[in-house]
Amino acid sequence: MIKLDKQDRVLSQEEIDAYINSIYNYAADLIVYKHLSYGEAKSALIQQGLNEYDAETVIKDIVKFLDIQKAKTRRRNIFTVIIIIAAITLLFFMTNGLLFKIGCVAIVAIAFDIFILEKYLQKKHYPITTDRPLEDNLGLYKIQGIGFEFMGHYRVYQATYATYRMLTLFWLPLIPLNCVRVRISGSSPQTDNNSDDMDVVGILLGVNYKESDISYDIYSYEKWVFFEVMSIYLSLYGYTIAIGCLLIGIAKTIF
Repeated sequence: MIKLDKQDRVLSQEEIDAYINSIYNYAADLIVYKHLSYGEAKSALIQQGLNEYDAETVIKDIVKFLDIQKAKTRRRNIFTVIIIIAAITLLFFMTNGLLFKIGCVAIVAIAFDIFILEKYLQKKHYPITTDRPLEDNLGLYKIQGIGFEFMGHYRVYQATYATYRMLTLFWLPLIPLNCVRVRISGSSPQTDNNSDDMDVVGILLGVNYKESDISYDIYSYEKWVFFEVMSIYLSLYGYTIAIGCLLIGIAKTIF
């Protein structure tokens, strides 16, 4: 991995980890947000004091991680298109009347969220709030399926992102309570690659992690964005309603 330049004293492991994190944060920012080419990002790292081998190692790690994410996105889009076509076909042949209309509206909502709204949110840049520190602790817990959890993943910046603390019923969001900037401080992530390097880059970029047993560092309140909240509702309720209509339609046909 990255080698530190010679120092007057021996650095602690915490200082070494902080140095590595800062390098990956800087490189990820150059590639993901400033849209520099890989060669330009490598040159920028060298200008920051890394040797050529270490700079190339960092860039390769990030490129490999981003390639995995792009492949996931392509697979998800293909899978979504197949699901949409299959759902509309099944709804057409198995249901009629109000159920058919509700199912179609849900499917259209899912497609709108994935292919239009999410792309709009990814391109739109909102300012990061830094002057609204948290005034209290935000609890995340559930009792009998009702509780609070973070939903949504927006305005990613280095290792942090904006998310909404929602009052939920099972997996469905009821009411958004706060929008905050967080960083994943500990988790049991699952990726397509078991490499420790991929885990480091993934946590630094803060994207595409299966959120189970996650702990967060919460920094500040963020500005609410209507379209982000709408995307959360469209996605979760759209899938729930569409699947429900399909199951009801199949059950009616069988029984």
